[in-house]
Amino acid sequence: MIDKLGYLTTLYELSLMLYPKDVEDMLKEFAKIIMTRFGFSCAYIEVPLLEIKISIPKKIGNCENRIAFERKNFRIMFGRRREIPEKYPKILDSILSKLDQVLEFAILSNIRKRLLENNEDIIIFLERDHIVKEMNKKALEILGDLRGKVIDKAWLSDIVKHDGRYYAISKYDFGFEIGIIAKDVTEKIKLEEKLRKSEKMFKLLVETAPFSILIYKDEKWVYANKEAEKLLGYSKDELIGMPIWNVIHPDYHERAKEIIRKRLSGIPDLVHVSKIVRKDGEARYVLVNGRLIKWDDENAIIVTLVDITRQKILEERLRELVENLSLINSILRHDVLNNVTSILAYLELYREEGNEAYLSKIEDSAKRIVDIIKVVRELEEVVRNGNLKEIRLRDLIESIVSCYDVKIEIEGDCVAIADEGLRSVIGNIIDNALKHSKTDKIDIKIKEEDDFCEIRIADFGIGIPDEIKDRVFERGFKFGENANTGLGLYIAKKVVERVGGSISVEDNKPRGSVFIIRLKKRTKA
Repeated sequence: MIDKLGYLTTLYELSLMLYPKDVEDMLKEFAKIIMTRFGFSCAYIEVPLLEIKISIPKKIGNCENRIAFERKNFRIMFGRRREIPEKYPKILDSILSKLDQVLEFAILSNIRKRLLENNEDIIIFLERDHIVKEMNKKALEILGDLRGKVIDKAWLSDIVKHDGRYYAISKYDFGFEIGIIAKDVTEKIKLEEKLRKSEKMFKLLVETAPFSILIYKDEKWVYANKEAEKLLGYSKDELIGMPIWNVIHPDYHERAKEIIRKRLSGIPDLVHVSKIVRKDGEARYVLVNGRLIKWDDENAIIVTLVDITRQKILEERLRELVENLSLINSILRHDVLNNVTSILAYLELYREEGNEAYLSKIEDSAKRIVDIIKVVRELEEVVRNGNLKEIRLRDLIESIVSCYDVKIEIEGDCVAIADEGLRSVIGNIIDNALKHSKTDKIDIKIKEEDDFCEIRIADFGIGIPDEIKDRVFERGFKFGENANTGLGLYIAKKVVERVGGSISVEDNKPRGSVFIIRLKKRTKA
């Protein structure tokens, strides 16, 4: 067991050998002295930052009893066959702390040496008065030997230009000296300059483009040009950072998600039609084209939007026109022709037989032709009309019911957004109630809701069977002995839906039917 004198001698001897030199040799010598003085038979030292591992002996054998220490810069273990006295860890503690300090200096020196020898950047160490103390190989190659000279102040700034090349400067104050690392960033600066020029050109092009251009990243807008502001109704500041879903119509969300997935995987999407929602809530149709790009070195999508709302409306009107003209042609060819044929046949029979009953049938057929022409006129109105306006419903309905010789009560009022086609809708429902339902009175209630006007037209006749309620608005559907073309309620549905409303039917209590029309309400300024 080591005595007090031996302990002091060991400390003194170890302190003399702990100074910067070859680290591995120093550690081996240090371990051997400790092993000799304290009777250890094995030792293991590890310095991770210097990738040093030392085992004494190389194959650690009979070391059943061990003590281990871990410091900031190393781990060390000693062992022997005999039991280790309790005071040994305390004795060794101060010596190992001293070793840790020396190793920290050695590690820093080693890192510095490797930096100086192998680094492709310019590395210079300065005295506190900016006199060059040390330079690495790259610094000597680029600047020549400046050791012992005061460095040019330009090398203490953030960016320096030397011999046509640019260097980014990083400064480190170590207290006793200053370190400078100068990285060649010439290509980066030239690229940035090109990018600035290209960005300037890009902004000029997109800001003067006659269509909307937007860029989104992580499903949020990061850029919008002036045309995009006009189309969407938002300012650029409002758009930047806004989720893209705020302007894509909900009906198109699922489709948009699939298109975005393909874009981000590099699959270009074909030009397609989508639907957007402006800040004021107005829906518009747009022609969309999108591509994957880099924005701030990250994947982003650039999209162009062309407003085709007017074209879509014209297409819809044209489709409706063709459909209704086809329907009118069908009515004229089929229904009118059949009734004209009937008139001619009954007229021939009347001439032959002189039976005046045939004149009644001729009159019925003529009346049906008049009804058919009225339906055709209503269809023409559906095609011709299209300008929406504010309509005070009570005034409109009162003007309609004044022509009927039946008890009709009107309750309530509301100002709706519709067109003149609404007149034929209400007239048709009243006609059906009188002719088919055989009612003796009609109640009309007008109710104002949050964002729509509701018209309930109730009769007290025979009603509509449940099994056909879902079919009464179908084109050409007929029911009952007085059925004519089967187009009246079909046309009514087309007129109401075209102005953004809805129409439905339900039972009246205790008997009869109620037709419910819902229309957009006037928005108060």
